[in-house]
Amino acid sequence: MKTIKFIAFSLAFLSVISCTQKPSYFEYKITGQVIGKDYGDLYLSEMNSRVGDGITIPFENGTFVYEGKSGETKIFKLAFWDDVQDGSFRIYPIIIESGDIVVELDADSIYEKSRILKGQINTRVVQINQITKSYRDEMYDDSKSKNELNKLRKVYYDKIVSLIIENSDDFAGVYLLFLYERAFNDSILTDILDKSDFKEFRNSKYYKIVYSRHIGRQSNQPGQNVINFSLPDSTGGIIELNDVIKGKIAFIELSGSWCRNTTRQTRELIPIYEKYHEKGFEIIGVGFETKYNRWKQWLRDENFPWINLIELEDDNSNDIFISQQLFADEFPANLLVDEEGIVILRNLSSTKLDEILMEKYEPQKYKEYIEVKRKLPEETYILDREQPINTFTELTKKLSGKAFFIDCWATWCSPCIEEFQYKESLKEYLNKHNIELVYISFDKKPGDAKWLNFIKKYNLKGYHMRSNEEFVNDFKRKAEYNGQLPTYLIVDKTGKIVEKNAFRPSNKQELFNQLKTKLNL
Repeated sequence: MKTIKFIAFSLAFLSVISCTQKPSYFEYKITGQVIGKDYGDLYLSEMNSRVGDGITIPFENGTFVYEGKSGETKIFKLAFWDDVQDGSFRIYPIIIESGDIVVELDADSIYEKSRILKGQINTRVVQINQITKSYRDEMYDDSKSKNELNKLRKVYYDKIVSLIIENSDDFAGVYLLFLYERAFNDSILTDILDKSDFKEFRNSKYYKIVYSRHIGRQSNQPGQNVINFSLPDSTGGIIELNDVIKGKIAFIELSGSWCRNTTRQTRELIPIYEKYHEKGFEIIGVGFETKYNRWKQWLRDENFPWINLIELEDDNSNDIFISQQLFADEFPANLLVDEEGIVILRNLSSTKLDEILMEKYEPQKYKEYIEVKRKLPEETYILDREQPINTFTELTKKLSGKAFFIDCWATWCSPCIEEFQYKESLKEYLNKHNIELVYISFDKKPGDAKWLNFIKKYNLKGYHMRSNEEFVNDFKRKAEYNGQLPTYLIVDKTGKIVEKNAFRPSNKQELFNQLKTKLNL
């Protein structure tokens, strides 16, 4: 099925109601040996799983057995439960397939030393992982120049593309497609999907997710008509989008019971809805969920006053996922639509949405708001106000001769925001020892409005900057940054990172002792 043909089909009216039968379930059994630990718990969860969707598997005398059922071949991960609790990323990928799966997990190095001993699809995926690892090891050689690394990166992704195309009749091809989708631009994805068959795997949710996001990036763009669709609401009734947004300004948002960050952002919409709903503003929440009952309980707990719709990840008989086509894996995931059904903007923060509606419905109030918008607290400095900071070295030059403590955060990150309550004691200690405080925002699309409002709302005195793609790539190499938020670092007066994983401000005394030791205070 060619991409262009499928796009044309997908833009037509869509419905989740289908009389097709649900897939039959197969049984599987995972048997394992743990090397280096006699007792403990493992955590089995789907790759990119939601919080609370995992399974804890105890092991005794270094062995474990788990039996289950699945409706399709799935990509899972195994980890030691104590690693999961402390936020470790040490995982071992495993494919849930029919029959016996035998693994050997090494507690010392779960990813490097663990092995799959039995499982046809698992064995093939291990082979694919070994091939891609050999490519990746060459690409991350820090002895090479930036130009050399860029060339290697292109070669690396070209090889991955070839592997996907060559294995499109094998689940290993779907596995790679799902794993590397975010690394490919739309042109590359179009090429992969046009040249690959994937005939046996078009019903796989991993293929559907990638395909839906791909066509979504070519639709629902500003200036285009929003796609019409139907999904069930919390009562089980089927709601058609056009019926509820006709003649209204509408905000369509990807919501979720499984993420406290998205829940917090959804809560920020309540006062906006209350101000402007009677003036002709509507909100529609779309949940991409794994557990229906959890979603229902979430709606009861949160009591959002607008229409909420659901699409179940493991119970979808359509060719695509509507929620993934709507939002194309962007964050924040939302669309603002005008009275004619035309998309105005995508990926708005609640602050930006409030500004747009204020300008439309309360122009005088908006004028007054704009006059004070960019005023910041005293002792607050924007490092990238004049020009972007693209490398860590550029950042250290801005603070030449000063030691500083880095707080890596984002406006969507609830744990980051929770740590702000400890900033006063932290700032007092830093000031006493002439250490600067630097906040680096890692929002994907950091607009001025929300970022500046957060700085003002939480009175974040210190230096601020926003990370761009170039800075993030450089920071990953120099600081071994793994993308986890919040992350804290300590930098000495020479610009050298002396601690890449500092304690959180909430660990007050441990952090102060660490600063004292690392900076020779």
